[in-house]
Amino acid sequence: MTIPTVIEGLDLLDHSRRLILVREYFIGCTLREYATDRALPFREAFGLIFKLVDSILNILVIFVDEMIFIG
Repeated sequence: MTIPTVIEGLDLLDHSRRLILVREYFIGCTLREYATDRALPFREAFGLIFKLVDSILNILVIFVDEMIFIG
């Protein structure tokens, strides 16, 4: 299932006892890079926080649904 605003994880590999997440290619910058050295206006910061919380909730809903399905 694809969740808007979340980069899709394609695979999880074990390489010399280190986990590697293979993800889709994404053009852009990280939130840290975007917000470095500048103050975000309140509306923009609140909008980003809302998107982050919404994405995390969507991930949790999928996780809980899968646990119930497996359980």
